Amino acid sequence: MIYVTHDQVEAMTLADKVVVLNSGRIEQVGSPLELYHQPANLFVAGFLGTPKMGFLKGKVTRVEGQGCEVQLDAGTLISLPLSGPTLSVGSAVTLGIRPEHLEIATPGQTTLTVTADVGERLGSDTFCHVITANGEPLTLRIRGDMASQYGETLHLHLDPAHCHLFDTDGVAVARPLRAAA
Repeated sequence: MIYVTHDQVEAMTLADKVVVLNSGRIEQVGSPLELYHQPANLFVAGFLGTPKMGFLKGKVTRVEGQGCEVQLDAGTLISLPLSGPTLSVGSAVTLGIRPEHLEIATPGQTTLTVTADVGERLGSDTFCHVITANGEPLTLRIRGDMASQYGETLHLHLDPAHCHLFDTDGVAVARPLRAAA
């Protein structure tokens, strides 16, 4: 059966296979979780997920066979286990991270400094909307009993294992294949 919907929650919960269309063009085909965890491009990454994936602009500062280093416009330098033929030093990129993969940093972790904006307390979860130093909005999903104050400075940890990277054309940069242990 084919079911057409503009509601991504319906698509994620009802489908065995999802076809994401953008202006009549197929962007990606796969299971709901494949599309959620491995979006092919910025459109798919931003379309699936509630709240949606946050995006941070940056530039590549180092490229190696198994990864790269990105200097975010917001000031953070992060090493990622992502590499691909479209990456070169100086390339503009977009880092994507889902709200559930952002967390309050602990000492010794790579951090992104943000300012708390609005908090949505929903019981078991709180969605904390924050703004980076250069004005990029992000949403942080934290435990429901945690709260931040408007204007409070927060230090977030970006877990490289959960970061997505998109090249200048908005295409996802693949994770390198790992040899079987």
